[in-house]
Amino acid sequence: MNKYRLCLWKAYFDKGRSVTNYFVFFLVLFGWYAFVKDLPVEITIILGVVYLMSCAFIGKFWYYHGFMEAEQEVTNHYNLFVIEMREKLNNKKL
Repeated sequence: MNKYRLCLWKAYFDKGRSVTNYFVFFLVLFGWYAFVKDLPVEITIILGVVYLMSCAFIGKFWYYHGFMEAEQEVTNHYNLFVIEMREKLNNKKL
């Protein structure tokens, strides 16, 4: 696997993890509940692995269906540099 593909999958995973960040609290609560009720630890481990794998695929979905561009455009609406540059470029075209 080359460096680009590795970094791309890292970006997918990071984005999926940031989108599903609140699910970690449910996983922690379930792990605590499983500990208190003396349930097998394997269930919590399996849920954790499923969560980590789903982060990568949710991130890939986020990138491939244009949500990343939409997220960046929302950021651009509040970025003063981008606002100023867009105004300058629009004035030059006129």
